[in-house]
Amino acid sequence: MDVKMVRGMKLQRDQISSVLGFAAVPAELYPAYHHQNLDNSRNECVDFLGRLREMESRDGKSFSILDRLFVVDQLVGREKLVGYVTMLDLLLAKPDEFVENVSRTNELVLSIDDDMEHVLRKLRRDNVLIAPVVDVEEKLVGVLTASDMIRELEFEATDDLLRYGGVGGDEETAESYFGTSIRKLFLGRITWLVGLLMLQSLSSIVLGRYQSLIEANVVLALFLTMLTGTGGNAGNQSSALIIRGLATGEIRRENYSRVVMKEIAVGISLSFVLAIVSFGRVYLTTGSNVLSSFTVSIAVLLTTVFAILGGTVAPMLLERVGVDPCNCASPALATLTDVGGVLILCSLASILLR
Repeated sequence: MDVKMVRGMKLQRDQISSVLGFAAVPAELYPAYHHQNLDNSRNECVDFLGRLREMESRDGKSFSILDRLFVVDQLVGREKLVGYVTMLDLLLAKPDEFVENVSRTNELVLSIDDDMEHVLRKLRRDNVLIAPVVDVEEKLVGVLTASDMIRELEFEATDDLLRYGGVGGDEETAESYFGTSIRKLFLGRITWLVGLLMLQSLSSIVLGRYQSLIEANVVLALFLTMLTGTGGNAGNQSSALIIRGLATGEIRRENYSRVVMKEIAVGISLSFVLAIVSFGRVYLTTGSNVLSSFTVSIAVLLTTVFAILGGTVAPMLLERVGVDPCNCASPALATLTDVGGVLILCSLASILLR
């Protein structure tokens, strides 16, 4: 019996890349040593498991991580994945029964070129705990287990959260805060902060153009932060929901239009409520100035709709062009909403308060 044994427990991300030569890899991949050729008999498989147990006792390592043996076809010159057999299949099979006759079809087969987020989506969809990984020639190269998936899900969620917060999606940062140097923490943040600082300067340009108007209507300056803060909060809520939907696969290209229409409906409803509340706040604060209160409330309404629409469309556009939606970082979205809110308020005031 020709049985290939791959010693060692796990290969880390960088090791897999160097050995197998692919970029998009799982965080941890078990080598595919739990496999048999399709013309092996039931007894040969049992003997193989016995030798594996002896190796465990001798080396003090646990190799029995799977409840199944994967079946490959070695006659074509490579170990092409065919299916799998469980321990129960071997127990019930006749001693001279060929593995091919009792093998089952794999519920899910992963490729080494699969993006890990797509892998996690497939595993969740098919509800499997173990999945074989093959290369472009359908050769079995490794196995992903449930524990690997949980660790990778934690890593991906942390990585997405960091990038959404405007912190560089560095693997070391995602793994450990205290394990990351001050230099890397600095470099992961400074690019975003400098870029957003320059982008925020657009607000100053807009305010400069309407300086005389603002000086004549100080109430606009008093409630400018309320306006931009409300818009930023609304936009971040929408983007968080959309990014989650994209990650779980619930939001897909074919239902983008439904998502946009639904968020517009929600945005209009929210903006009307926020406009009424802001009108009351400005009215009571400014000593019953109806026109100023109306101007600020309409600006809140339009800014909220603008922010929600931006928070909805931006992640989907990034997904459409093949960019991770989490790159639509929360600080960037909030800054764009700030600039848009200032422009909306000043434009309305120039029409209503002159």
